[in-house]
Amino acid sequence: MTNTPGAPASVQDRVSAGELGRVAVVMIAVAAAMNFRLVTQLGSALPNDLGDPLLNTFILGWDADRLLHGLKGLWDAPFYFPRRDTLAYSEHLLGIAIFTAPVQWLTGNPVLAYNVAHLGSYVLAGVGMYLLARALWGRADAAWVAAIAFACAPYRVAQTAHLQTLMSGWMPIGLWALHRYFRVGSRRALAVFAVAFILQALSNGYYLYFFAVPVVVVVLAELGQATIGRDRDPATRYWTLRGRLIDLSVAATAMLAVLAPVAAAYIRVRERMGLHRVVDEIEGYSAVLGDYLRRPVDLWLWQRALKMGEGEREMFPGLVVTVLAVVALAKSWRSRPVDDTGAATGRRAIAWLYAVILGLAVWMSLGPGPIGPYRLLLDVVPGLNGLRVPARIATVVSLALAVLAAGGAARICARLRPRAAAVVAGALALAIGAEGFGSQRQVRPFDPAQPRRAELNAWIRQGPQAGVLELPASEVGAPATLTLLYQFSTLMHGRPVVNGYSGHGYHLQSFLEGGASPLRELAMIQPLVMALRRIGVRTIVLHKGDYAWLMDYEPSPIIALIDEDRRQVLEARSFDVNGVRAWRLADIEPLPVFKDSAWVWLDTTQMHVTASLASENARRAADGDPRTWWDSTIPQRGDEWVRIDLNRERDLVAVQLQLPTDDLGVYPRHLRVECEADDGTRVEVFSGSVLAHLMQSLVREPRRPAITLTLPPNRTRALRLYQAGQTRHAHWSVVEMAIWERTPAQSERTDRH
Repeated sequence: MTNTPGAPASVQDRVSAGELGRVAVVMIAVAAAMNFRLVTQLGSALPNDLGDPLLNTFILGWDADRLLHGLKGLWDAPFYFPRRDTLAYSEHLLGIAIFTAPVQWLTGNPVLAYNVAHLGSYVLAGVGMYLLARALWGRADAAWVAAIAFACAPYRVAQTAHLQTLMSGWMPIGLWALHRYFRVGSRRALAVFAVAFILQALSNGYYLYFFAVPVVVVVLAELGQATIGRDRDPATRYWTLRGRLIDLSVAATAMLAVLAPVAAAYIRVRERMGLHRVVDEIEGYSAVLGDYLRRPVDLWLWQRALKMGEGEREMFPGLVVTVLAVVALAKSWRSRPVDDTGAATGRRAIAWLYAVILGLAVWMSLGPGPIGPYRLLLDVVPGLNGLRVPARIATVVSLALAVLAAGGAARICARLRPRAAAVVAGALALAIGAEGFGSQRQVRPFDPAQPRRAELNAWIRQGPQAGVLELPASEVGAPATLTLLYQFSTLMHGRPVVNGYSGHGYHLQSFLEGGASPLRELAMIQPLVMALRRIGVRTIVLHKGDYAWLMDYEPSPIIALIDEDRRQVLEARSFDVNGVRAWRLADIEPLPVFKDSAWVWLDTTQMHVTASLASENARRAADGDPRTWWDSTIPQRGDEWVRIDLNRERDLVAVQLQLPTDDLGVYPRHLRVECEADDGTRVEVFSGSVLAHLMQSLVREPRRPAITLTLPPNRTRALRLYQAGQTRHAHWSVVEMAIWERTPAQSERTDRH
């Protein structure tokens, strides 16, 4: 293979399998060195912490299980019960799982599978960048520098906990194939690009959007060059452009066809649950230019010279890489812009092409500020507002810098004899690797077999195919570790849990773990058990030993109250580890789902509303404005009421009380509903706890939590709502009230049945 000093690769250049094999071997050694604490514990520890790495370990384990079943039920991952499509609350990692699943199947160890992917991300990044830089600059020594620059970029230290962010190696492979397609017109190369793009998108949803930036730049540059290429008559240029556009359209259609089912799952969840990031949240995870001088906490070489970044904004790219990139750009002015094929492969064209990619990536990392493309793209690109962290496009910054660094190294090495060039390239690669070394990278022991839970998991597995709630549900003081342990254990006992940790929260879990939790009120324990049964929970597990350091209340009274509830509890079981007490619950029918479209909605704004307390504000509960609400102004004491006078006697089918999304604790502890007829007759149509109705709403309509009560046939001229429970802290509030009635024909049919 030719290695002309400083020249771009010819269209005939190929990297042999042996050469790539040697690169892969070296990159395996590099990955081991960069993760030296992990390599001796691949099956029993996770890098960084037991937060996102444990979440992704669970996801890869779940994916591997579903791959064995032809992906049946993939999206209904066993957490956030009884929600559907829960896998789409975070990254699905299918682009990684298809490679790690065999490890899982052969060893049964999801931790080992995760760590294989973690180390493999370094190898893939290095090999992919070597391939790209070797093709663009035509020098093996420069390609080595680029491979180390991309695989060991300092930004990877900041993202150690995020496997999906580390898995960026398909980007350079895709760009290599795309460049080759434009050089020689190889549709096989275009197919390689399409596969690489798909795998990259399936590995990280962020990269579906961020990888599109260099792809679009390269395609536009190459199409432009094909249009104005030298030594071509207009007809040739036309047919070349036409052929390229047809090929690219076919490739784009194929990529969309593969990604469409995945996108459909995320669209379903977004539309059903309203999952998107508000602009303020996105701006909070955007970079500022100064963040490119902020280092990750574990970066060894620059600990004293640079300030530490915050959160996702640890974006220092490395000094050596930056200097080499500047050399490439400074030296590119005097080089020939294009070669005789008409493709943009000359040193000057390549350098400035990747300079444009670099500039765009840096610009977009600044997020939706007043000046820049990100805010515009938020308005026009579907799904982009689901990405919380624009700063993660720093991976594309690292990619562009690695390509430019290869150009700088090529310029330097071209002036040296081969042996000296190899020494200089090796020194540059070593310096770049040192800059990206994280000296204090921690590993956290984690036994995937979970022997302490073995007996408990076996007992759960022997129980019904139904939901499980593990308590405490709080993440306070243990950044999600307990919740993730519950979630991970579903891989062993095979039952879905109410608990969960993902990219988006779960309102029901927040309610159960928050300050207004029914678990904090002993009078609500047995109604809570009933409510859990109504949504399909058949097993409750309480880890008494975790309450002392996580919660501010003693669980023993809760245990006693559930134990004595023989009407709801079929079996109680104690386990020696951690003071675990577990219960199997009796079956019960779920609450019927009220379908408001089948009935007539009443305009409550025309009705007269009064209340026992703050009556002057009672009108707010039915004014049609969710920004205003009625509040009792004092804690619930058992004698509050709200009365709604209708303009005539009606047969009401349902009443709904909407609650504020930020304070669910203001629900009535015990609600009585009375219908008063024209003749003054009062009939009680509901009396009891509304917890089941509230929890059903948190599962189905979390954006609009409400208590919806269906009523038997009635004659109602005035509706009375009585709050008959007591609590020491929570008020009773109603944001908006909605009422539906039966038409005379519907009432007749109801009477007959």
